[in-house]
Amino acid sequence: MAHVRPLLVQAPRLPMCWQGGAGPAANPAGQLTPSLRIASNTKSFVAAAVLRLVEDGLLDLNPPWAQLSSPAKVATLRTAGYDVDRLTPRMLLQHTGGLRDYATLQTFRDRVSAAPQHR
Repeated sequence: MAHVRPLLVQAPRLPMCWQGGAGPAANPAGQLTPSLRIASNTKSFVAAAVLRLVEDGLLDLNPPWAQLSSPAKVATLRTAGYDVDRLTPRMLLQHTGGLRDYATLQTFRDRVSAAPQHR
């Protein structure tokens, strides 16, 4: 079975858009293509983007997460046992919010593998 790992990167303010894929289906000739597993590297990019929003006065790091997120996401976190009335963006950026690393759980990995297109 052929697999493709697609990637789309957009930076509308530049303007820039790039997309590509890696894997056997993206490269039927079998040539080597560069591949990058982004994983935890996104933490730095997200933190930098959030801090730019803070610099621009568009985001405050201190209000409770319950005031900033959608009701559905707040409900999901509450159901999982998180105190979203105490949790703040600052805590999330500092990794002090107590969120569990679900990526280390086998049940999570099985679910992701079973439905790779799920968002």
